Amino acid sequence: MGTAVLVANLSGYRGDARLYKVSPPAEYRAMGDGYDAPKRRTDYVIVSAVFVPFSGPETYIFPATSDPEAGPINCIDLPGSLMGYFDHARALECGGWDLMVDAVALPPNETGIVDIAPSGWEVIE
Repeated sequence: MGTAVLVANLSGYRGDARLYKVSPPAEYRAMGDGYDAPKRRTDYVIVSAVFVPFSGPETYIFPATSDPEAGPINCIDLPGSLMGYFDHARALECGGWDLMVDAVALPPNETGIVDIAPSGWEVIE
């Protein structure tokens, strides 16, 4: 089982959307890629939990970049997406990642890398 760490709470979505850094990376095919195309990889996913009229609660996982403002890479949801649940942790677990509630994602350093540290660690800049 891999791990997922919360990077940011996102605004501008209909439901509860958050950006996570995941390891191992999520694999996906972008819209327009053929089924025989190699899968792409990303270290970030957006999980969005929303109540859909006439359908009920749904939680979807989408590939993303490290930029919280960029939104999902495409509209194809990843394995782990769930109908009938409003639950980020359950969707991430179904996708192959355990939500690390005792860790935080540190801001990107000068190379753009986001590191992970257990919560409670003092960040020295």
